[in-house]
Amino acid sequence: MLMKRCTKLMLLSMLTVVVAIGGYIFFAEPWGPGPNGLWLCADHNHNGIVTRDEMALLGSQAPHRDAPRLMMHFDAADRNHDKQADQAEIDVYGVEIGSRDPYNQGR
Repeated sequence: MLMKRCTKLMLLSMLTVVVAIGGYIFFAEPWGPGPNGLWLCADHNHNGIVTRDEMALLGSQAPHRDAPRLMMHFDAADRNHDKQADQAEIDVYGVEIGSRDPYNQGR
């Protein structure tokens, strides 16, 4: 009787851990909510600067696969047109568009 009870308790504990880890993975996507979600994901070499090539590479990878739209955002953020977006440019761009989609600006 005690053995069955301990086994059930162990299984319940393991299930709880699996659910907790699964929930974390599901809700803590690297491209998810946050001020720089996709920008951080695009920075493949993690140097703090997103290049045009890095953004194009991100646009070709699942689940993003919307390179033209990502490139539109990149080009709008790249103020000095050096084919790189640093944190300052990304911050300015984010403040300018806020939550608006660039396709809907002015509406």
